[in-house]
Amino acid sequence: MNELRLGEASFPCCYWLTGLPGSGKSTLAIGFADAMREIGEPCLVLDGDEARKGFCCDLGYSARDRSENVRRLGEVAKIGVQSKIIVVVAAISPYAKDRLQVRERFVAGRYIEVFINASASVCGRRDVKGHWAAAKSGNLRNFTGVDDPYEEPIAPSIEIFSDIATVSESINLLFEHYQRLKSGIC
Repeated sequence: MNELRLGEASFPCCYWLTGLPGSGKSTLAIGFADAMREIGEPCLVLDGDEARKGFCCDLGYSARDRSENVRRLGEVAKIGVQSKIIVVVAAISPYAKDRLQVRERFVAGRYIEVFINASASVCGRRDVKGHWAAAKSGNLRNFTGVDDPYEEPIAPSIEIFSDIATVSESINLLFEHYQRLKSGIC
């Protein structure tokens, strides 16, 4: 008999939130994880900005370094899922090939790509760090969405229009998806 033990998720998986800087990935990841914990689902948030302060602090913003950043986040996420927890990754992950390589490391159905879709103008208005303005003025190089590309997902599992939907509505979309996923409906 395969009983669920304390600290194990009903359906361990990885929700990979990707989108432009300022699209709302971190806010939604934290809110979603909090909602999951409220129902007893163990959840780990891996935030791209936080990872760059720690286990990815040796990486810059070249295409190669961005790919390595995504690879490392993917490896940690995979370990989390194998440890029977839900992992929510919030990372720009600008290149489609990198996201595909991460997806291929997971058992089928355990990686859910979530496109947090917001226009560059909305992301720029939300930017409390001033990165969008600095990049547009030429004072910040290799900024995703300005002088470095962001390759939008072609067929994400979920697309959230964060410039239209509220934070609560967006978290509910993720929560409802998980409920369907663990019930075998997705």
